[in-house]
Amino acid sequence: MCNQPDKEPAAANWVQVRYAADFRECEMCGEPYCDMHDMHYADCDCVGPTQDGYEYSTNENGESIARSILTSEIVMTFEEYSERAHATAIYPEGLAYPALGLAGEAGEVAEKVKKKLRDGKFDEKLFHKELGDVLWYLNELCLATGTTLSEIAEINVDKLESRQARGKLQGSGDER
Repeated sequence: MCNQPDKEPAAANWVQVRYAADFRECEMCGEPYCDMHDMHYADCDCVGPTQDGYEYSTNENGESIARSILTSEIVMTFEEYSERAHATAIYPEGLAYPALGLAGEAGEVAEKVKKKLRDGKFDEKLFHKELGDVLWYLNELCLATGTTLSEIAEINVDKLESRQARGKLQGSGDER
């Protein structure tokens, strides 16, 4: 290794994920170099290189947050989304409305993919709007059952990691 100055990462508890293009060879020794931290990759806290483009942390409330490495803009948390999205909810109480809405919006997502297969045309912005509608209904179902998007995300990742550890990602059955 060369004698590049040691620098602390930008924020101590951020997990850094970087585009592969953000790493280069050090001009002095040829080792992989992290431009974000101005230090050798081996000496910094980067997880990358990945294709994610975000870095992850928790805020003062322990909520997961992400920010773009390209702009350093904080990305909305599930909790922020839930509060703002729920403020727009006007429907009869219960599970029926959001459950049927989720099914309808998921159908619209599938319809966009079907038309891409049929016509070869795909409007990514419209597709993303439909995914947002799916998220809105999913959020309402979470709230109606006393949970949060973050809790559901954690439950899902735990389930997937358990299946992966047991070699059960493929197959069928809820409790595999």
